[in-house]
Amino acid sequence: MVNLSSAALPSEEELEFKRTNLPLKPGVYIYKDKDSKIIYVGKAKSLRNRVNSYWKERSKSEDPIYAQKITRLVAHIRDLEVFVVDNETEALLLENELIKKNQPIYNVMLKDDKSYPWVQITNEAFPRIRIIRGPERYGLQHKYIGPFVDGYDLKKTIRFIRKIFPFCTCKKTTSRKKRTRPCVYYQIKLCPGPCFGYITEEKYNQNIRNIELLLTGEIKPIQSMMKTKMEKASTELAFEEAVVWRDRLQALEQFTIEQSILSYDLADPEENSSQELENADDSNQERLEGRTYKKPLQNLRNLDVIAGHYSKKRAGIVIIHVRYGRVLGKTPYVFDVKEKLTSKTDYILSLLKQHYLRPDIPLPDEIVLETQLPSDIETGLLTYFSTRETHPSKLKISPQKRKPVKFRLPSEVDKTAGLIRIAKKNIELLISQKDEYEQHQKEKEIQLVEQSKINQGLRDLQTVLELDDVPLIIEGFDMAHLQGTDYTGSMVCLVEGRPSKKHYRRYKVRTVDKPDDIAAMKEVMTRRYTRAIKESTLPDLVVVDGGKGQLNMAHKLFVNLGIDYVPHIGLVKPEGRSEIYKTPRIVIPDEEETLQLPKNSPALHLIQHLRDESHRFANAYHRKLRNKRQTKSELDEIPGIGPARKKKLLQLLGSVAEIKRASEETLGDVIGPALAKTVFEHFQQKALEAQKKPKKKKYKLTKKKK
Repeated sequence: MVNLSSAALPSEEELEFKRTNLPLKPGVYIYKDKDSKIIYVGKAKSLRNRVNSYWKERSKSEDPIYAQKITRLVAHIRDLEVFVVDNETEALLLENELIKKNQPIYNVMLKDDKSYPWVQITNEAFPRIRIIRGPERYGLQHKYIGPFVDGYDLKKTIRFIRKIFPFCTCKKTTSRKKRTRPCVYYQIKLCPGPCFGYITEEKYNQNIRNIELLLTGEIKPIQSMMKTKMEKASTELAFEEAVVWRDRLQALEQFTIEQSILSYDLADPEENSSQELENADDSNQERLEGRTYKKPLQNLRNLDVIAGHYSKKRAGIVIIHVRYGRVLGKTPYVFDVKEKLTSKTDYILSLLKQHYLRPDIPLPDEIVLETQLPSDIETGLLTYFSTRETHPSKLKISPQKRKPVKFRLPSEVDKTAGLIRIAKKNIELLISQKDEYEQHQKEKEIQLVEQSKINQGLRDLQTVLELDDVPLIIEGFDMAHLQGTDYTGSMVCLVEGRPSKKHYRRYKVRTVDKPDDIAAMKEVMTRRYTRAIKESTLPDLVVVDGGKGQLNMAHKLFVNLGIDYVPHIGLVKPEGRSEIYKTPRIVIPDEEETLQLPKNSPALHLIQHLRDESHRFANAYHRKLRNKRQTKSELDEIPGIGPARKKKLLQLLGSVAEIKRASEETLGDVIGPALAKTVFEHFQQKALEAQKKPKKKKYKLTKKKK
């Protein structure tokens, strides 16, 4: 059985990890204090960026009073919870609902009586359309569509819609009294002129119905109509009109935002009975649907929307609680699956039973699941529910007043599909956060063990080499070449025992053209430490890859440069160059005997790592130079011939030999006459120089006469 007891508050380290690893997605974040009480609810376009901004250092230009409030809020935060949604609209609406429900002490912006804008459609023969706030003040005889998030965007939307479907906005009823001509809105084609009978009541109300469809997100019928008109205009060669309809189609998409969080209506639940809607005739159906907005028409019941997720280490579910069309919160459950005998189906059953059999959890009317439960599991749950309801004295629930709980799949019609997607995102985030934190802890433990070994290795080096201080900065050198060609050297650096790649240096040897590692290393180290003396960046220890020869060279160089006080050693591979059974030997200046550390010595591991890293870095640079030389072509010597023209010549003519034999006219067809002349003359000059060179005599071997 999985334990669903409330989890303890996270540690400071866990809270920091949680907030720094939030997703870059929109959502709502909830701050809790030491008593797990919600103290602040906020929305974010990017949860990670917004949440972490509270912990950043406050700017001097910021309002000092506001900065003090932020500092005081952060000081009280002991836990963090996030609610991932699909877009900013959903985040803003959900934030409003959670603030109204929990009344957090630090929330001030949305705790007043401000409300979201609504669109009012008056109950008249020629309805007018207005933007209002607080629709309950205007009576239930009118239609109300909303709420909308942004009043400015809503005004732009209404202005846009009015250009397509004109409507009346006069403050008084549409009558001809005291009017001699239509208003100015009729002149600019924003009003169809119902006050002068320029439009029939039927056609006017068709415009209003189209506007309702647009405002409620049902744009497909309108888009189809616009597309038909656009295609008709195009067929009739009225291209200007077709462009107008095309632009309106594109603009229409920008004003349509789906949201899966809320669906309000204004009537009381008792007044809004489904029986009333069923018995209403067609003429009253629209009126009833238009005036009942306080409780969702499409879903009058209380819902629990549930989604689960299963990883290699954990399983869990999130239950989103919807009451009267409002998302009131979520309940997550996560547990370890390492030692649990459960499958991907069984864990949902186990969690559902434990959640709904708790006496303090009210049962919803419907439970919406992302997948259909097997019949035996669904029957079992319903049996548990009925058993629970047989104890009304304990649960304070009257079984006669309740209907059986219904299991069903989500639907796009009542927006439960959107809620399922939100629940899925949130449980995946919660489980991934816990998995990532556990992995983070393991990696941290490994790093602590490695750092402990490194620190021990540095201390051992100080002891073994009899250094005055712990060698915090160690530099190592190695050389790479192929029979004296492409000679390169490397200098790698360990800072506090760890590679510091920004201090790595690579060198192309300039003065050595034959296999001579000592001479090449002398050039590299001279260049390095001549500059280091000027910049005062001398290390605490220098390691050269090699024996007495390399080390004696380094020692003489340091004496000549006046830095022989810098400790320097050599590292020699054992006989056979295999370090499986024997460890490398450490060579020290002016001493005949060498040091050989045990195989498990942290100090030896540190020096071996430095040697291997310098070897890798030198070889990487050597390979780069060698590959560059091998891919070099005679065409690279010709001015004006870059990679593109070089590739073009080789593709069309096949090889450098063919390019040499080609005529100037042939080359001109490929790269133009000016460059063709340069290429042609270049190879002509090369040919003349080759003819002037004396030919070597060939000596024939003859047999001696007996």
